Amino acid sequence: MTEPLDRLVRDAVPAHPPPFADVVRRHRARRLRRRAVAGAGVAAVAVVALALVDRPGAPDADDPTPIANDPTTSEVVPTTGPTTGPTTGPLAPDDGAGDAPPRLVLDGTDGPVLALQGSYCWGGTCADYAYPDPEKIPRAAPEAPLRAAFPMAGRWSADVTPDAGDPGCARYPVLVEPDDGDQLLLTPSGPGGERLGSYFVRPEAGGDTSGLWRWPVPARDGETLAWVDLRQNTPSSGGEAGITLYVDDAAVDGDVTASVAITAADGSVETIAALPRVDQHCDDDGFVELGTPWGAEQRRIDGAGPAPYRYTVDLVLDGVHHTGTGTWAGGIGGGDTRLTFDPPLPAYRGGAG
Repeated sequence: MTEPLDRLVRDAVPAHPPPFADVVRRHRARRLRRRAVAGAGVAAVAVVALALVDRPGAPDADDPTPIANDPTTSEVVPTTGPTTGPTTGPLAPDDGAGDAPPRLVLDGTDGPVLALQGSYCWGGTCADYAYPDPEKIPRAAPEAPLRAAFPMAGRWSADVTPDAGDPGCARYPVLVEPDDGDQLLLTPSGPGGERLGSYFVRPEAGGDTSGLWRWPVPARDGETLAWVDLRQNTPSSGGEAGITLYVDDAAVDGDVTASVAITAADGSVETIAALPRVDQHCDDDGFVELGTPWGAEQRRIDGAGPAPYRYTVDLVLDGVHHTGTGTWAGGIGGGDTRLTFDPPLPAYRGGAG
């Protein structure tokens, strides 16, 4: 490679690309989306703008596809709201600016902060962002659960990773719970410490967006955390559903199996016999996820009947059965449901924070 071309390639590669898991997650979410790519020199911008065609009012496949040709580079998002101390009342959600999607508002030490804008498909444009130096990403308050706000209901996915470098096994999900209208509560799993939080949301009204924030996650409090994550695709995307059970801050590093029964509001029951996909993440970290197999054909969960749905989970730890229960109100695309276990799950006694 000649020296000028070599220099051009080096300059075009972002110093802090988006985490690979975020790219994979986004690819899965869009794998059935028909897209058209806007031509833009890779050395000129760090964003690829794409046409959105699976939104309400979007053109048919045979129609001319609108092409976004005005990409922008990512930038640090300013702090919003008061700067004299933490906010005690509800957080005011962001309304977005122009054609850009709204961003997640988070509690900060000196007032609300906006998450850094990530990749999105909104209106007629899709944009994939390269993130800046992690030190320039907005920092949320050192609290768990963390309060947040977003103006639209939707299907959420969020996680935390180490503040820098390859997360390896240390990518842990975040429980996202609606809390009175546009308010949310974010509860992390995994050990405490300096973390990079990321989210992806697909609002029920259409489109999708994502973002990043820095999160000083407090040390674990000794209380076990468990929830069911339901992902229900739309009929146009194949209609299949998947379920994942997350258990954190518990003695789950030995033999573990689980199954779940889902009961609809009319009393009909659809049972998933087992959750055979088991991932215990890092060694002796008091965390496990169990789920339906990736790529396996699944029935639609809402085929069981109308919402709300009651989950009954049979979690077996080293031969001991624990029954977890929780109720999901229903919604487009699925959601998270916190579980309560009887007998209680055994406490985690390891050394990770």
